[in-house]
Amino acid sequence: MNDPRVFLTTCATPGWDSYEAEPVTAAAVRAASGVQFVPTVRGGVQAEWADVEVEFDAEGRVVDVVVDRPRPWAGKDKNPAYEPTSDEARLSYLVEEAGEMLAAAGKTLRYGLASYNPEPGSSGETNAAWLTRELADLKLAIELVERYTL
Repeated sequence: MNDPRVFLTTCATPGWDSYEAEPVTAAAVRAASGVQFVPTVRGGVQAEWADVEVEFDAEGRVVDVVVDRPRPWAGKDKNPAYEPTSDEARLSYLVEEAGEMLAAAGKTLRYGLASYNPEPGSSGETNAAWLTRELADLKLAIELVERYTL
């Protein structure tokens, strides 16, 4: 079913699978129709589409799948100018975020999840919210190190 017209004709009606399948829409077929096929030097083929690459060897077995996800920093509530772009900067960011998470966890253990910093000028967020925010920052730091440094 590589021809989108045949695909739409076959799967455009409800129950096309003889059960209760929803009809395949033209928009879905158009979005998926940009698959490119590239030969590999080992006699296989690589299928490329959007941010996905699937490599098949000469016997037709899948040998590699790559999903090029967006950069972790993108879309976060982070200033792009501060994105750590070197190995040293990413490791420094990891250490910094680990320390901040430990501080939040320590205060939470000592005073409880519902407690908050009563000091003037503090954000007023609960320890639970603080710890959640620091854990998210630490996860981002770990992802950056795993993806670009290790």
